Amino acid sequence: MADTSVRRKLVLVGFRGVGKSSLSMQFVDGKFARENEYTPTIEQTFQKNLTLNNVRFKCDLVDTAGMDEYSSFTRQASVGAHGYLFVYAITSKASFEKLKQVHENLLNLIGNDNVPMVLVAQKCDLKEHQEVSEEEGRQLAEAWSCPFVEASAKLNRNVVECFHELIKQIEKDSQLLEPPKKPSGCTIL
Repeated sequence: MADTSVRRKLVLVGFRGVGKSSLSMQFVDGKFARENEYTPTIEQTFQKNLTLNNVRFKCDLVDTAGMDEYSSFTRQASVGAHGYLFVYAITSKASFEKLKQVHENLLNLIGNDNVPMVLVAQKCDLKEHQEVSEEEGRQLAEAWSCPFVEASAKLNRNVVECFHELIKQIEKDSQLLEPPKKPSGCTIL
């Protein structure tokens, strides 16, 4: 039973077709839309509750429309957001390169370099079509000072971990996820 309940707004950003909606649907509903069921996202919001360290998080997931380096963030995707999943497909070097500009655009919009985020390498089940190496992803995450997760919405691999990592990033300075301190047993009167 969770002792505390808080609401968090999580935003997924990335180039068109990288699998942001697939990550969202797999996380929220445990479903994966097949390739022939793909429809471009305009922007939608999902709700999902999760519990970490006895804290219940009511998450609003904003699944943004596919972005390119010229896209601007909508009000829904930028105002009140607590953290961001930056998603690229390992099968698309262009999605990886354009994500760098999207990241820069967000930092310029917010005016703060200290934004909770996780870099997600999506479609890791398609290694035979890989254009972006794991090492390239890890180097970018290191440059951005954020966690790196390889995921596959299709295989449900590391999907939950993406969102858990983001919550941990959001809460790392709040001490909300810290275990409660145990009384020392000594009382000085």
